[in-house]
This record gives sequence, structure tokens and C-alpha cells, in this order.
Amino acid sequence: MIRRLSIFVMLVLTGGAVSRSFAQSGSKAETALDQLMEGNAKAAKSSADEALASDKNNALAYAVRGNCLMMLNGWKAGQPDLEKAVKLSPDNGLYLSMLTDLYYGLDQAAVAKKTSDKAFVALRTPKSAYDYFARGVVNQRMNRNQEAIADFTMAIQQKPNFVRAYGKRAGIYYDNKQAEFAIFDYTQCTNMAPNYTAGFYYRGLIYMDQSRYENAIADFTSVIKVDPGYTDAYLNRGISSVMIRDYNGALYDYEQVEKLEPSYWQIYNRKGHVYYQQNYLPTAIEEYTKSIQKKPQEAISYVYRAKAYAAQQDWEKCLMDFLTAQNLNPKESEVYLNRGNVFYNAEMYKDALEDYKKLIELSPKWSGAYFNAALAMMGNQQFTDAVTYFQKAIDIDPKNLDAYLQKAYAYDATGNKKAADAERKKYVEMGGEQQAVGKNVYRNMYPEAQFDAKLAASMLERGNCTIRGRACTKVDGGIYYARGIKVVIYPVTPYLEAWYELREKKEGKKTGVFMSKEASRYRMEVTTDNEGMFQFQGLKPGKYFIQVMHEFNQAKTARIYTGSDVSQNGPVRTTTNYYYDQDYSVARSTRLEKFVELKDAGDSKRVTLSNGLIKSCGF
Repeated sequence: MIRRLSIFVMLVLTGGAVSRSFAQSGSKAETALDQLMEGNAKAAKSSADEALASDKNNALAYAVRGNCLMMLNGWKAGQPDLEKAVKLSPDNGLYLSMLTDLYYGLDQAAVAKKTSDKAFVALRTPKSAYDYFARGVVNQRMNRNQEAIADFTMAIQQKPNFVRAYGKRAGIYYDNKQAEFAIFDYTQCTNMAPNYTAGFYYRGLIYMDQSRYENAIADFTSVIKVDPGYTDAYLNRGISSVMIRDYNGALYDYEQVEKLEPSYWQIYNRKGHVYYQQNYLPTAIEEYTKSIQKKPQEAISYVYRAKAYAAQQDWEKCLMDFLTAQNLNPKESEVYLNRGNVFYNAEMYKDALEDYKKLIELSPKWSGAYFNAALAMMGNQQFTDAVTYFQKAIDIDPKNLDAYLQKAYAYDATGNKKAADAERKKYVEMGGEQQAVGKNVYRNMYPEAQFDAKLAASMLERGNCTIRGRACTKVDGGIYYARGIKVVIYPVTPYLEAWYELREKKEGKKTGVFMSKEASRYRMEVTTDNEGMFQFQGLKPGKYFIQVMHEFNQAKTARIYTGSDVSQNGPVRTTTNYYYDQDYSVARSTRLEKFVELKDAGDSKRVTLSNGLIKSCGF
């Protein structure tokens, strides 16, 4: 996140140059005001101090110093001086506008409203550029932005070099996301007053929003040249440097922030991110740990460290940090997002889905939460539910291209080709890369039945039954035994029956039908011997499905023509062709499978797995 100073501190509270009717005589106070208008708060405060040293009742000096103190030390610091200025000059519209702004900055709405009413009375008939400027300040605080823009524009028309009026108008454009107008006004400020740090700083933030990081870095550098202690300029220059992968530059700036503001715990997280992105995981963990030591109650630091532990595959520490973060702040969405991502990447889809659903509760208007949940459902083969969640992601963000494409894959998995092709078409229309449709698409399908892991596990419990078998394939009249081939046996559950039925109906050259990853794990395996023999022992009575993928090379011989010889014997012409035999092999792959039922305890069955009736393949 970009760290931003209050736009009002930087632009409103600095006020504007005032007409003689606003200011008391005294060159030091007027000099202080000029310096404040140029954004030089330190020099302005010094001049205001000198003015007050010679005149304890100089209202302008109090007003300027109050603004300076707010810029340097926060809203509260300037309150006594601004209240003193208004007390000395209770009908001064400029001072009242400044005090209005301060009260709003302190969230004192009632007194701010009363003070703003007085300011409007004092400024009811503005004549000078400074009158318009002061009224613009109050209009902005009252959320009358168009009136405020009109006032600042009038101030600029009357005084073309009115830097603060440009700055104030730019601030409104900035808040209204009218970036180019704001950039124009900030540029006017920096051209007229090269030491005006707010102009460079806020223009830099806009450039960051536009991903124009080189421009942003240049502006933050200009701020630092004027004010080497400007912490936020270093911070945002560092963030911009990260975006262009200038990691050394980023670390330098973050270290400056650490020196200037050592209590700022987030800077250690920032440094940790830089090391994490470069895969310097131990160093990243050290920085995240420093952040935790600075502020142990902040959940987000534990989240970051958990991600680094996950990258190291230190799962115990990773999950412990996630749990700590969750206990500290059960509503920290980053916990559920990042832990869900860890579970998803580890193919622990049920756990990932649980976290993503919690993320949806906390961020119901974020398209990405539904998208992530849908991906976890896909991993868990909950394709119909995934379609629903992808659609929710699209409803929130119609420009979520990946949601259209993934929704097409979910439809593929349920065999709904028409709906899948429609989603691919939408994806392309929205700007995605052209996708194959119809007959050109290879589709993966899965049964929609729910897999019962407990049932499968109970069916694989140890018993006293045996299945012995032999596997072989017949090709071109030759018999090939399945030597050293893996044989797999599955318990026949309702899920497996649904998968087999779907495969028999839908499998083809462009369609594959698969079990879920969870279902495929509940099986037993053995390896055939040199005669293709195998044996499963310790089975319980029940129904089983045995499968062998028999892959082998078939030896073949071909006669290769090399040329011919022609001879003439009188009227007889003889042609002799020449050949040689060349051996080669052809890769073969045959799926051999069979359902077998063991009815009673101690039962023993013999089976043959072959691609036809092969007498020599039996026992």
C-alpha cells in the first residue's frame, strides 16, 4: 500500500498569500506567509517566530506558525496558534477557513461546521485572489468540490502565479481521480516553485497509480533533494523501485525510512518482501521477525512470515504463524487468502476451500475470493459448484477474463460442450487469446458423484481373500506378456461405478474421463513377474476393479528395397530387384481391466487380463 500524507495538511493548511486587509503590518509575518506558500514550512516557522518575538499580537504570524506546526507535527500541534489568530482577528476569513480545516482534521465536526459558517459570512463577497482561495478551502471541506474548484480557478485567474491555488485545485482533481488535470496543476506548482515538495510528492503518487514508476521515482527524488528527511518520499520511491525490479535501490530507500522512523514496523515487512521476491528466504524471515518484534500484535507480519516458511517447505512453522495471525485478528482477510493459497498449491483443496469461503465472508464484493474458491472446487472435482462460483466472480467483475476460461473448463468436466464453447467465446470477445472450440478441443471429464473416502478405506481393510492373475496382449498373432508392469486394484464404490459408466459413454479421441485425485489414491498396487503373473493378498470380500496399462515394444521386420538390375539376353529383358531385411519396433499400449467379486471370507479367484480370448495367457 502507498503511504500518503494528508492532502489537507500539505495543501490546505499552508494557506495562501493574503491581501493587506487580511494581514497585519510586519514584513517578517508576510515573509513567513510567502515561505509557507512556497511549501517551505521550516523557514516559514522560523520567520513567524521572529515576527512573534517582536509582536506578541501578530495574528498572521500565529496563523502561519500554526500551519507550519501542523505540517511538521500533525493537526493537534497547530491548534493553539490558529485559535489565537482567530481570537486576535475574529472576522478574518482566511484564519477562519484555516481553523475550519483544522477542526475537520481533528474530527471535531460540530465546531468545524460552526467555524465554517463564520468563514462564509466573512467571505460572502470575495474580491481578491486570497478571498477566493480562503472560500475554496472551506468549500472543499464541506464537500462542495465544484464550488471549491471554481473558487481556486478564480484565484488563479486573478493571480496567475498563485502556487497554492493550483495545489489546492490539484488536490481535488487527485481525489476525484481526474489524474491528468491533477498532473497539470501539480506541474504548474513545481514549475513556479521548484522547492514545493507537495507538488512533486503528489504527482509522484499519481504516477505510481498509473504504473509510471520511472516518473514517480524522479518526482520523489526531487522531494528528497529539497527535504532529505521526507520519510514518505523515500518509502514510495522504494515501492516504485520494487515495481521496476531495482531491488538495491528499494533496499536503500527502505533503510533510510528505518533510520528516520525506526518505530515504523511495516518497513521491515517491506524489506522482507524485497528479499522474498529474490528468494532470499532466510533474510526475508529475519526482516518479518523484526516487524513482529516491533509490533507483536499485528497479524499481517505473521502472514508474511508464514508465506516465507511455506516457500521453505517448513510447514509446521508456516501453519503456526497463520494460526497466530488468525488468533490475533480473526477478520484479517490476508490470513485466509494466503493460507488458502498454501493449501491450494499443496493440492489440499478441501482445506483451501474452507479458507477461501471464509475470505468470501470477509470480502463478499471481491471477485478474486469467489474465483479462488471455484479453483479449489475444481481441484476437488466439484465442477457444478465451481461453475456457480466462477459466475459469481464474473457478476462482481465482468472483466475477470480468467473466470470465463476456467468456467469453460468446469463445463468441459461435466460434459457440457455447448456451455463450455460459449464461455470460451466470451473470453475471446473480452480480449482473451483465441481458444479452440467444438471438435478441436480435448476435454477432461470427471464424474459428478461424490467420493466416499471412508467407504473406500473400509473396503481396503485387511482380509484373507486372494486374487491371482496374469496379463498379456495379443498383437498380429503374437502374445506379449506384461512383464514388470504395475497392476492396480480399486474397491468398487458408487463413485467408481459412476466413473466407469461415464467413461464407457463419453471417452473418445477428444475426450478423457478421469477419477478425482482423491479417489485414485484409494487403491493397492503390485508388479507383474516375467510371465505377466501378479497376486493380491489380504483382501476382504467385495467387488474390485483391476487395471493394467500394458505398454511394450512390438518387434517387427520390414523388407527394404535397395534397387534393381536390368539385363538383356537376346530378345529377353530381365529385371532383378534387391532387398534387405530391417528390424524395427512399434510402441504399443493396451488398457487391460476387469471387475472381480470375492463373495466369501477366504475366497480365492484367478483372472486373466487380456485384450481378447488368449488360451496361452491363462494359468
